[in-house]
Amino acid sequence: AFVPSPRSSFHRLQQQRQTSPTVLKKMSDPAPQVSKKIDGKSIAADIRAEIKARVTTITEKGDPIPGLAVVLVGERRDSQTYVNMKKKACAEAGI
Repeated sequence: AFVPSPRSSFHRLQQQRQTSPTVLKKMSDPAPQVSKKIDGKSIAADIRAEIKARVTTITEKGDPIPGLAVVLVGERRDSQTYVNMKKKACAEAGI
């Protein structure tokens, strides 16, 4: 199981969610809604870079290269596009 390190982007995002001042406004509640903008692309890039570093560490120790297996049922074009995006992401991460 993937356990993010305390310094990881994923861990920081989880902490932001837990400590965020976001308040959900009820229909009858006159309190103002507070929100915080996050940069999803930046967070995703940080997570991918971290995964790539972990994969490099694993392979340098001589352990097997992690992999991803996909079973695509049917011929839906949107599913094929999704799988191709995952293949590209895995290649960038060294998987």
